[in-house]
Amino acid sequence: MAASLEIIPFDEKFKYGETKGDFLGPSEWGRRWPQCDGRRQSPINIRTRRAINRRYRPLIMTFDTWRGLVTGTLKNTRHYPMLEIDEGRGAKLRGGPLRGTYTLKQFHFHFGCANSRGSEHTRNGRRFSGELHLVFKKTTARGDEFAVVALWVQAPSRTGSRVLGRFADLTRKIIEPDSDETVRFSDGIFIRGLIPRRCNKRFSRRAILNCYYTYKGSLTTPICSENVTWLIVKPWLPATNNMKENDHKLALAQGFDRIENPRRYLYYHYRFLHLSDTEKKLGAAKLCKNLLREPSDEAALFTSHVTETIGRSLSDPAEDSRLVTIVPTDQSRVA
Repeated sequence: MAASLEIIPFDEKFKYGETKGDFLGPSEWGRRWPQCDGRRQSPINIRTRRAINRRYRPLIMTFDTWRGLVTGTLKNTRHYPMLEIDEGRGAKLRGGPLRGTYTLKQFHFHFGCANSRGSEHTRNGRRFSGELHLVFKKTTARGDEFAVVALWVQAPSRTGSRVLGRFADLTRKIIEPDSDETVRFSDGIFIRGLIPRRCNKRFSRRAILNCYYTYKGSLTTPICSENVTWLIVKPWLPATNNMKENDHKLALAQGFDRIENPRRYLYYHYRFLHLSDTEKKLGAAKLCKNLLREPSDEAALFTSHVTETIGRSLSDPAEDSRLVTIVPTDQSRVA
């Protein structure tokens, strides 16, 4: 557990259900961790038709090994299964909306009690079976900053991702919550294989992502610090029921709470969301159930603000020369 704290500082005394003893549920996280009631909280609900294109530099993921394999140790954090990456055997992320270079520190998986209720972020109100987070970190004079590449996972599928399948198989060894057992990935895991081919322009030591949503948000677990750039890959990854069954067993062993009633809505300030070329403003709300933090919903709060922002940008092209169009031509197919 201590090792994960070094990567993302969070307090383990929280839960996803109702408050019980010292373990606070999402509606009370703000009592102990004030940032959980902040104005840039994650996750959010992504409404694709409200997006407008914005052009960025290429978002490039490079790997420390020529085959794109990363090594690390699989652990049970008591909140989710996590693979902690070995130093110098991972990946780097740069470009896109990011400033500087971020280093891959870990990846973990969020899931729910049903195949349709597992992801943290939603798209047009739709939730996927799960959500995989590749967590990159950059240390600056002002403190740590994170960039999280999120991939939606959908089950059941006849042919699941081989990378996800291997990850799921090895979670069997860390199911017991009180066990200190870890699993070494000494021969490496093919992280590059998680990037959908339609989003990866070349097959080499670097993967160029060209279809993702991005916005400025927070960690989705306490301490909820608002220092995260989210990069959510548009195409989802297929997963078999076998993978979901393994993750459900892990959750049950942990004694996680899965609640079906959403927490009350809490509205926040507007934020920009980009579609790897896309921008929009939204008002946020958050709620929580299952084994995850529920997404914010924009409701109707931001409609006039979006219109105002789009009109100003289009009437004054010099204000943002990177602005291309309001709705991407292929959005009806891939959004």
